Amino acid sequence: MKRVSVCSVTETNIAQSKLGKFSVDFGCPFYYKKIMKKAICFAALAASSLSGCGGGSSSSNSNVVQIPTTNLSPTPTPITTTVDQPLLQATPVSLPDLRPYFNQLCGDDTNIRNFLFLDLNKDGKKDIVVTMNCLQPTFGVVVTDPVKAGFVAFLQNSDGTFRLGTQSVFGQDMVRTSGLFGGVAQADFNKDGYDDFVLTLNREDGRAYADQKASNLNDQNLFVTSDGYGGYKIAAQGQAAWNYALSTMDNASGGKDVISQPIGYGGVNEQWTYDNGWKQLAPLNWAVPGTVFLARTAPNQGSTSALNPYWKGSEFGMSLYTRNQDWALTDKLLFGSWRYISWITWAKERSIVALVTMNNMDYVNVTLEVSCSMKLNKADQDQIAIFAFQGMPINGRYVEGTVIDETDPKTVLPPQTTLVAFQNLNGKLKQIDLRINNEEKNISPFRMYCEDVNGDGNSDIVVSDFRKEKSPNVYINSGSGSFSRLNPSNLPILNNPDYRDESFIYKDIDGDGFSDFMSYTTNSLTHSAFGKPVILKLYRGGRHARIGEY
Repeated sequence: MKRVSVCSVTETNIAQSKLGKFSVDFGCPFYYKKIMKKAICFAALAASSLSGCGGGSSSSNSNVVQIPTTNLSPTPTPITTTVDQPLLQATPVSLPDLRPYFNQLCGDDTNIRNFLFLDLNKDGKKDIVVTMNCLQPTFGVVVTDPVKAGFVAFLQNSDGTFRLGTQSVFGQDMVRTSGLFGGVAQADFNKDGYDDFVLTLNREDGRAYADQKASNLNDQNLFVTSDGYGGYKIAAQGQAAWNYALSTMDNASGGKDVISQPIGYGGVNEQWTYDNGWKQLAPLNWAVPGTVFLARTAPNQGSTSALNPYWKGSEFGMSLYTRNQDWALTDKLLFGSWRYISWITWAKERSIVALVTMNNMDYVNVTLEVSCSMKLNKADQDQIAIFAFQGMPINGRYVEGTVIDETDPKTVLPPQTTLVAFQNLNGKLKQIDLRINNEEKNISPFRMYCEDVNGDGNSDIVVSDFRKEKSPNVYINSGSGSFSRLNPSNLPILNNPDYRDESFIYKDIDGDGFSDFMSYTTNSLTHSAFGKPVILKLYRGGRHARIGEY
């Protein structure tokens, strides 16, 4: 069955979808600021095929889940703490200049897409891979050339500074790729002691279709695998598709497999494992962007539970897949209902979008694809999966027959986001109350990860936006089931005058045990930075964040 991205569904496709020839993908998240002239909707949430959701029978939980739309607990009284030194050191570490690589791509219009922190030379220190790409200077023009994109590597020195390492590791000054970067998966897939990574690629950079199948938007995923001797093999493998998201899943041999989830134009899911080379396994067609595979619970077995956004018929919610021998849909929780309506996209194209109704409110552009997993307490046996529920509320209720204009603030309100969590409890899907104090909801999540950022052994939650003038969102885990937002005044505000839009990273990069901070441009440079060096600043952590600093 052909699948069509709702970001660019044409009137012809709409008509054909009524005849059952297409399964239309669900939503279209903001990945670049859409009110900017240079903006692009990079992806649509890949809906599972409307004709089915994988093998096995299902036992449905009929209760409708209410997604909270306000903070889950009252705002706490701030606790006074003795702060012996700032959370971050005042003098940053300067990374090598990116200007030569910007100039090889599209100069000041180059975007930074991903940062990967991984050990490339087996010295025990985190190195950095920076992926960069360009958008078309004029949207809506048919282009068949490869996308201008590439990545470089910075190797960490013993003193915590960084040096250029692309040539020594990858054998070239900059690794050029043929597509835009989307999802990332990283692990020591071949178990040789060096970190490997996989990048999804597609070519939807603002170009128009070359044909109805949009074949000029498709590309292969890129597999970057260590050779075991300090070098890397780079290979484009698998189908050419609108590749978008990646998930990792524990396998029975003690390693990890990669699940690739494209979003239409004829693409299908792929499952890859490393066994003396990359090999394809039977695809998990029910997995969609955002699927969380929980970690193995016993040696010599792989993941046996997966939590998966669920769209089928008119139902919208979360599903639980479990594996004995084969994966099967075991349970589901429903949030509300959905259906397609007409709308006008940010590119002023007539299209369709899914309208989600829940809690007596109507939303468009709903996604659940930014996710991570963790234990609420380091001593817990059970894991939970956390998803960023994002949607654009309709101003008032939707009026039947109305054509929604995505760029009209009178009809569509800014995105709102709520973090929600779920657990496999003895084969039943259960929603978990995260109890997040001071949760910031006026964000469009770009990245989210669950890891310990304050050294107490409990996983915390870091959510990054991609828009300028936003405060970082770091939620510290109390260890007793609640989270508190780290006071944004402890971290730099995202307001670099050289960046059109900006995101951040907060994690221990230099290996001293304290989380470090770095911001970067997600949408090219401003006039004030034209032609100047592009030097990212890494602010080293000075101490751990404390409960009460909110």
